[in-house]
Amino acid sequence: MKLIQIIPLLIFVAVVSYLIGNHIHDRELKRDKFINRIRLNEHADKPHKELKRVTSPDGRVDAILAEIEVDSSNSNIPKGYAIYLVPVGEELELQSIYPNQIVFYATRITDLEFFWRNKEFLEISYTQGNIFEFRNNWYFGKELFVEIRIVPSKPAPHAEATDYTEAKAIEFAEKFIEQNGYTDLPPDKERLAGESLERESNVDEILKQRYNTLEHKAFGISRGGEDFPDGWTVVFKYKNVPDKESRKYGRGVTMGFDRSNARVEHEDFILAKVNKKL
Repeated sequence: MKLIQIIPLLIFVAVVSYLIGNHIHDRELKRDKFINRIRLNEHADKPHKELKRVTSPDGRVDAILAEIEVDSSNSNIPKGYAIYLVPVGEELELQSIYPNQIVFYATRITDLEFFWRNKEFLEISYTQGNIFEFRNNWYFGKELFVEIRIVPSKPAPHAEATDYTEAKAIEFAEKFIEQNGYTDLPPDKERLAGESLERESNVDEILKQRYNTLEHKAFGISRGGEDFPDGWTVVFKYKNVPDKESRKYGRGVTMGFDRSNARVEHEDFILAKVNKKL
């Protein structure tokens, strides 16, 4: 085969390898972000009790439901419920949260169930609850892979209160970016929240990078988010953006339905994709 005939093939192989490499990198980055958040969870070091274990149809993966034990004398701390995926038969000591195996974490949840739809598809259902952590895929090496989906078993009882909850989420997000130093107002250093990906550890450097980068008022709001399917994403436009292309993007504050676990996402939000402009 002549060299001129081989070149297109070599280019094709290089492009495919690049795309596959990027996909793997993005998947691992999302997993690492998820694991870091889990480690900061208030229940991360609490012992668990296994409630239920269901094996996949091909007999290779176990789905485990565990209840996270809390101080029963403190009614303000609700019980947590975690779902883990492990190779079949693997035992977890359940003395704390296992970041690599957990795929779902929630509190105040009712009618929580999970089902294997097929050997690579686990479905989680519930009626009502606060979902704090969720990832829609789990893999173990190159041999085992499972997709996870959340399916509410019926419409949430708070669905009719959307306008009120929307307004509260927006109000909360606007206060949140002020407290965390993204506007020109003084931040609250005692209540700083980390971004989904924060490269700096020095508080002063973090605040220097954040200072006056976002508008005070929210641009729009969307339902759900990467890790909060039942929550909110409140979007803010960048401030003092010099070029037209950059004006297409903003930053999103994601949170649970009850405004828990709020954070500013590191990745830009495309303004044209916001569900509701304000």
